[in-house]
Amino acid sequence: MKKNKKRLIFVLVVLIISFSALLFRLFQLTMVKGDYYRNFSDNKRMKQINLNAPRGNIYDRNGNLLAGNKTTYNLNIYKDRIDRMEQKDKNKVINDLIHILERDGVTYLEDYSIGIYEFIYKDENDYFTNKKTPGDEVVKIIKEEKLLRDIIYSKEAISEQDNYYPINRVNDYLDLRGKYLPITISNKKGKIKIAYTEGNERDDKSPEDFFIETIEGDESLIYNLLEHPLARKATYEILEKKKLEKNIVLSDIVFKSDLEHIENKARLSKIDSRITLDSQAKDDFVLLVENQALERLLTRVEIDDEKNFIIPAEKLINLIQSKGEDTNITYEINEDAKTVNLIYKEKEVTNEKPIDRLIKLAKKNKVVESFILDKDVIQLAEASLFDESIYPRIHKDVWKYSFEKDKADLLKSMNLKEESKIKEVFDKYGENYELQQYSEYEKYSMISIYSRIRNQGFLAYEPITLARNLSMETLSEIEEKIPKEYGLEIAKQPNRYYPHKNTGSHMIGYLGKISEEFEVKEYVENKKYNKDDIVGKTGVEESFEETLKGSNGRRIVYTNVMGQTTDVLEERPSVGGNNLYLSMDLDLQKATEEALERTIKAIASGNNYSSKYGDLPMTRFPNASSGASVIMDVKTGQILALASYPDFDPNLFVNGISNSDWKSLRQGDEADIYAPRPLFNIASQSAIAPGSTFKTVTSLAALKNGLDPNTQVTCNGVMHIGDSKFGCWIYNRNGGNHGPLNLYDALGVSCNFYFYSLGLGENPTSNDQLDTLVTVDDIEEMAGLLKLNQATGIEINIPYESQGYVPNYVSKVNIVKIMLRNYLKENLVKYKIGDEFKTNEQIGQDIEEVVSWVDKGPEMDRQEVLAELKKLGYEGEYPLEGEITSLSDMVKYTYLNQATWTKSDSLNMVIGQGQNAYTPMQIVQLASIIANEGVLNKPSLVKEIRSYDNNKLVFENEGKSEKLDINKDDFKVVKEGMRRSSAFYAIRNTFPIETASKTGTAETGGTNPVTGEDYDNFAWEMLFAPYDNPEIAVVSVVIQGGESANLLGLNTDLVHYYYQYIKKDPNFIDDKKEEDTVDNSTEEEYNQQEEIYE
Repeated sequence: MKKNKKRLIFVLVVLIISFSALLFRLFQLTMVKGDYYRNFSDNKRMKQINLNAPRGNIYDRNGNLLAGNKTTYNLNIYKDRIDRMEQKDKNKVINDLIHILERDGVTYLEDYSIGIYEFIYKDENDYFTNKKTPGDEVVKIIKEEKLLRDIIYSKEAISEQDNYYPINRVNDYLDLRGKYLPITISNKKGKIKIAYTEGNERDDKSPEDFFIETIEGDESLIYNLLEHPLARKATYEILEKKKLEKNIVLSDIVFKSDLEHIENKARLSKIDSRITLDSQAKDDFVLLVENQALERLLTRVEIDDEKNFIIPAEKLINLIQSKGEDTNITYEINEDAKTVNLIYKEKEVTNEKPIDRLIKLAKKNKVVESFILDKDVIQLAEASLFDESIYPRIHKDVWKYSFEKDKADLLKSMNLKEESKIKEVFDKYGENYELQQYSEYEKYSMISIYSRIRNQGFLAYEPITLARNLSMETLSEIEEKIPKEYGLEIAKQPNRYYPHKNTGSHMIGYLGKISEEFEVKEYVENKKYNKDDIVGKTGVEESFEETLKGSNGRRIVYTNVMGQTTDVLEERPSVGGNNLYLSMDLDLQKATEEALERTIKAIASGNNYSSKYGDLPMTRFPNASSGASVIMDVKTGQILALASYPDFDPNLFVNGISNSDWKSLRQGDEADIYAPRPLFNIASQSAIAPGSTFKTVTSLAALKNGLDPNTQVTCNGVMHIGDSKFGCWIYNRNGGNHGPLNLYDALGVSCNFYFYSLGLGENPTSNDQLDTLVTVDDIEEMAGLLKLNQATGIEINIPYESQGYVPNYVSKVNIVKIMLRNYLKENLVKYKIGDEFKTNEQIGQDIEEVVSWVDKGPEMDRQEVLAELKKLGYEGEYPLEGEITSLSDMVKYTYLNQATWTKSDSLNMVIGQGQNAYTPMQIVQLASIIANEGVLNKPSLVKEIRSYDNNKLVFENEGKSEKLDINKDDFKVVKEGMRRSSAFYAIRNTFPIETASKTGTAETGGTNPVTGEDYDNFAWEMLFAPYDNPEIAVVSVVIQGGESANLLGLNTDLVHYYYQYIKKDPNFIDDKKEEDTVDNSTEEEYNQQEEIYE
């Protein structure tokens, strides 16, 4: 008894002590440190929501809006609100929403880990052997077989009670792109009705036929339709029924990442055949950078977080020198602090460029891979690939392709094994969300929405945008059927829009979500952007991102432990970004784009070009499909118009471009280097041979060397150099010649013979020696003085501006290497001796070994080539069956013998053929320099920057001017020659303003690998006007435009438009007002819509 009593006392004492300690701790928490812990708890539960600022507007020089913001209605869902619901109720709301959105036709399904009803090839190898993806192949079949009507009128079951109709998507497609058709489309419970709008009725064609005929050729529309899983299913059933499916099958549920991975690998293998489905991500990355972007990487500069320069070239120089090899190379940082020039530390007598030597020494010392993978270089290496439009999609931290990593992360998050099948994933999703009662497609759609909600994580108080640009009918139906407390909200948001659509798109650029690793680092980590922010991707939208973005506002909310909002504590409004005024004139830009497009189509068809000064006959070249025109103010350097055809509509990118629209913009076979590509800015990116426009540069080099411009050379039409014949254009056309002529007249009639003689220092047909010789070194020096060896520096960072290509010996050797490498990639494996297996890597090493022989050039004889090929394991002596030339002869005579500078190279160089390559921007700058007699006014796209309300001038572009170290009198000679050149053409003699111009027809010399036909010549013309007091320089080029004479009407019209729109000269004003394609949607109209909705 006593013992039990003692135990009880002991327990009581322990309880009293414990309770006392608890009371003391509670006192500490509530009284002593109460304020601290309350503040700590409150801060943990207070969250900041960023309120995005409206982006600053972009205007033309006269204040016409080019890019602005308008209100749209978006559907948002809040994780914190919908998570309060029972799963059964949640499923009903989400399913009801899916059916409403399907009827509207808007896009709400985002790409996630699972795909359904995807087009796939039966055999994986078909991805690598076919030039098109399965989806591209289906689009081709639809167009060829005219199946769009069948697809538009088809239907597929969403569930037992409801169907999906592809036609519902057409309205949304047309609306988002601002495409107006004089018809109405209605679909009431599956009864599709197409009718003309009032006043637009036609007797000759039914509204259905008119509708189908109008949209049938719209490839983007077809892609857009096929983005929807049920449209793909309906399409495949039509293909099967008509037996048109070929080697394509329709999947059921699949891992989307598996399909994306194989398509990505196939795309990269077309860039480098050594990339296969089994090659490793790290090896692929190094391979791509080394062979596609190394030169660009070595010219880059980056500034790190501590404001230190990261210079890849410096790192490579040090790496090579650590191997005991002296490079004699250093660098200079250019004025823009974004690029470097490599130079020799001690002057050398060599034609080898410093950058070429650096790359050669890096390969010799086997340090290329370690250099590319250096922690400071690797990000710039990836950015250099992006500049070349190569996107490998590789996670460099784990060296996995992003699609592989995404799949692995998904399986890990679901506690499934790496080898788990897609059905296990889909079924587990179904169990987790209790979706057993729903159809397969409903499950798929609901999982898509739940995935987006889940990915919001602990940011439950922030909205998730499910669908954008909802119709008033859909808004009303959502409000009617789904109460707000269920987590859905209709939000008015400022949305970027471009009222003139495609006009000026290559200057303005486009927006997009932060997606690439370097963007995450730059914007999210360094500049504290929200990860969901929309940023400028290209053009001035990207170059002036920080100027246009403005200052975000914020909303401070109080949340519970689940991250759900319970109160709004503070709200600060956002402040809009600054407004950017470009130098371009909207009216002149539109007229330039329209005239360029008409010219290209007239050349392709052979129809007349209707100029302001009469109908001009065009020589037909059916492959003409792209080109560029630039108009520059020579007194200020301001770009008044810059057109690149084809162009694109930046509105497509505003809310994230769809896969269908992205594919339609990346049209053309990748193997065809001159296929039209809407996103490619020909004006700044396309460095191509300038043809006879380059004779102006040769003339300046000759005058610098002491040529008397009155010295006559007798053009005999043709000269023979060795076994080669070099004819003047007049001889090639009709066997004629120009007779005696001086430099003025040689420029005036574009006499090749005269300039050939300058390149030889003699007239070989008469053995007359000239006092002047123009060498490759002279051309390289003059091109450098004229800034043709560098980019112009216009305010477009992305896409990267090309810096052109000035001819020299080393450049020629490098071109021979590229040509030989490409030939061997296609053919070397055919010559392998014996049955011994060689990996792609081994074959690649053999290719590089053979390419290295180019450095020996003609000195390596045929027997040595034969012996070395045999050592490598290849048959070199005998041609393959069906071939005429053996491998050894091909390597020796077609490539090695060309790896030296010859008289033929000199003759091609002086007339702008051969290795010369410059952009239209560089050529318009050249025309401006000539017009200004040696004064360079730096080209610019920007006039000024103003505050968001336009009340404050933030920046005014005063321009930069430089006097070049070239004799002013030499320019006067070239100007007179160009005046005579322009006067040579009848249309210029009827034009009221005297102009000076130089045409050029550039020979490409290549073969289109897609068609097997030779590429047609390029057509150029550069011009300035007026001759006596120049105001503008104009340059136009048409890829495969055939003859420069095809551009005479175009450039004459562009000068006319300058006087019409810029000068407002009444002699040039048209009575007829040109049709405007502006989107006239105004804020007032949107407010009216809002009133109707409310």
